[in-house]
Amino acid sequence: MPPAIANNILRFTGEAEGDNQIPAGHIIRDVTHRAVKIEKYTLSTFFDSDFRIPDYQRGYEWEEENWSDLWGEIEELFDADENVAETQVADTFFGSMFFAERDGEEVGEEELDVIFDIIDGQQRITTLTILFKIMADELYACTEDDTDLMREFSSEAAAIENQVYRDVSAGVETKPSLIPNRHHKEFFNSMMGEEDDLLEYLLTCDRVHGNTKYDAIRIKNYLDIFGISKESYLSALDDPDYYDDLDDETLRPNLTSNQLSKVKSRQEEAEEEVEKPIIDPDSDLGRSLLSNKVEISDSNQNLMEAYEYFEDELTSRLSDYSSTQKAYAIVNIKNYILHSFEVGYFEVQNDQPRLLMRIFEILNDRGMELKKADVMRTRIVACFRGSNNRDEYVEKWENIVSQFGNERIIEFLRTYFVVKGEASSRGELKDHLLEAFVRDPEDNSEAKLDSRLTSVDDAETFIDELEEYASYYKDITDVNNRGIGLGEDGDEQIEQKSNRIITRLYNADTSIWEPLVVGVYYDIDNGNTGQQHLLEELLEAIESMAIRKFATMDTHTRDRAYANAIGEYQENGLEGDIIQKLTDIESDDPSAVGANLVEALCQSDWRTQWGKQVLRKIVSANFADEEEKQLILRRLNINDDIVHLEHVFPRTPIRSNSDDEYAWFKYFFRTEEENRELQEMISSFIEDEKDEILEEIAAKYERDLGNLTLLRSQENLSIGNKLFDIKAREYLGTDGFCDLRTSEYICGDIFSGKTDMIERCLKLNQIDLDDSEADWVEVAEDIQVEADTKTDLKEEIDQELEELEEELEDLRSDWTYEAVTANRTHLVKEICELIAFDDDEFAGVDFDDISVQETGTKNDIIEANYRRQLS
Repeated sequence: MPPAIANNILRFTGEAEGDNQIPAGHIIRDVTHRAVKIEKYTLSTFFDSDFRIPDYQRGYEWEEENWSDLWGEIEELFDADENVAETQVADTFFGSMFFAERDGEEVGEEELDVIFDIIDGQQRITTLTILFKIMADELYACTEDDTDLMREFSSEAAAIENQVYRDVSAGVETKPSLIPNRHHKEFFNSMMGEEDDLLEYLLTCDRVHGNTKYDAIRIKNYLDIFGISKESYLSALDDPDYYDDLDDETLRPNLTSNQLSKVKSRQEEAEEEVEKPIIDPDSDLGRSLLSNKVEISDSNQNLMEAYEYFEDELTSRLSDYSSTQKAYAIVNIKNYILHSFEVGYFEVQNDQPRLLMRIFEILNDRGMELKKADVMRTRIVACFRGSNNRDEYVEKWENIVSQFGNERIIEFLRTYFVVKGEASSRGELKDHLLEAFVRDPEDNSEAKLDSRLTSVDDAETFIDELEEYASYYKDITDVNNRGIGLGEDGDEQIEQKSNRIITRLYNADTSIWEPLVVGVYYDIDNGNTGQQHLLEELLEAIESMAIRKFATMDTHTRDRAYANAIGEYQENGLEGDIIQKLTDIESDDPSAVGANLVEALCQSDWRTQWGKQVLRKIVSANFADEEEKQLILRRLNINDDIVHLEHVFPRTPIRSNSDDEYAWFKYFFRTEEENRELQEMISSFIEDEKDEILEEIAAKYERDLGNLTLLRSQENLSIGNKLFDIKAREYLGTDGFCDLRTSEYICGDIFSGKTDMIERCLKLNQIDLDDSEADWVEVAEDIQVEADTKTDLKEEIDQELEELEEELEDLRSDWTYEAVTANRTHLVKEICELIAFDDDEFAGVDFDDISVQETGTKNDIIEANYRRQLS
């Protein structure tokens, strides 16, 4: 029998007439018409209600562009002139907002009879709540010192607080009237609270590594945003009252064990120093503590940035006002927002959950600014509607997203689908991810992904697997805090070496390898630990490919190589020839192998990003087998604060404030020792003071690999453009300089026979006989100098230093373009030994000859390019 739609005319208006018409109400239920109330309200009508942002909603994502638009509406008030007849400031349509009335007890808010779930409008309501909090604080601050002013505006301050808090009566704990989703709730409540609340939140955050890029903030930056003094934080560090909510109140999550020991020691020493802070913010310990990074999600940092933005804008606008003027302005801003911001108010009855979710889906799917992750969240929530496991799996999805954030979750999902064989590269999936999150997929010949949400069972399997792979992806993308871990059967050396390589790869800003490594890592950790050597070998090959790509390899060659390796993995798993497929590039790009690669390495412009990583690799290979140096290795590869890339021939070689500002050019290019065209050219440019040309010439050698070395130091180094004899002392004053393989040529050839003199000079320079605690007799014995008095000792030291420094001046002329050539040869050899695809790749290659030829070519180019610039 045909359906009703084909049997009769549905009459939507008036009465049905005749046999072929029936009332539309016989077929269509007017749920939406009855359940959705639509009104136009000012914010004052409902803003003091209690609101809740459901967990299925996206986090806070407004950014400066959105804040600026809102503030622009408000700012017009500041420019209005009451003496002008024409109305100058318009009211504002603030968009539409959808709410669902909920029973407070049903959603865990027993003290509330009614609370409104925000279906649409959470970004605006959250932002205004933050702004009202700032306004209330500012109003209290400008009236607190004036009793009359405080009396006049106390009710206005309470009126603003009523927009922010549930109950502001005396003696009652105030709670924000907006309840964010669970990802923001704890931090938001702290931000809406007092300084102590913000301190408690900060003090109980977990410390993360200083190089962590995402979901992390430096403590001093947090304090600056909220105007909390450094002294307040440092005084609170070991105050037990701030740690009551921790399971173990003795923990101090944002301190290292070493820092905690120092804090407790300093506290014990300072017990009698009532007037002084426990820790001086400008001391080494204070600076170290304030430089720590703690884990705070990027989305919570978005809330912080919103707070900072509106506080800065408001205080800037009020800065020239008197206290009374500030108070009037704040009250007028509050009233303008509440009474001139109008919204389309939609209220949905909570007894229609299907309609509620459908509205949510439509609003989210059609949102112009909605991010892919938010669309995915919407569709997952809809897929599990009515399922007994809904809360469990929505929470699993939220936990996955919270590990990476809305942007990086996309990269993880692309990685997952490549690992699972849906594509050979993540780039193929750029515009296809949402295909996996379609509930009712249509036939689409251009689709690359099958939907994972066609049934609840499929969706559960999908999210369970994502949860598992997310942990592995997190390990490799957050290597500073997590890293490769293969469990009880894991080889610790393989884990450590793998993590060092991954660190260098990320520091060099390369990530094309992630899907391949995640797949192999997952398979090895799930029953194939006997093949864990494959992970190390794969990462070695990947780093080799990355160095070759930097030096010379064609991008298409690299991409094809990874596509081939991924294909081999997808087809054969760990039993495949993955590394062979990855490194089989010679026929595609001969420039990236053998002697051609050596030439490219010699010719490359080694900018800091890559120069530091390749030298770290050389150093790591030198230390790798020494167990006691594993901590040094970790710091060398991770901590940029203690590892410095040094340009021996300096990046600013013209020494403007010295007796001879061109000394570096004279020594480096040997202008007084040789009489060839290059030397004559440099001498002529020096004589004519053509600084710009000289700096262009210097740039040809500054980032030459042979001009680079690594320095390890806990201190900030300021070597700059000191001459080489001074640099030599600075180098030997850093940690284990001559122990580093990268220093082998400098220490073995340049410093040959002079190391003892340099070290002696260093030692004597460090002696401070004016120090009241210095025992000159002990000093004399230590440096083996005979002296009858402290004055005699000082004279002996000064005389020996003068003689040593005069003798070491010869070093100034030792760092030349020829020294760069020799050091380049050494370093390129070291690299090639480490990145060779096989034992024969560089057999028979004359490294010395290639390096010498490169220097000759470089100098010929300088001569040819600047010959016409001669006077």
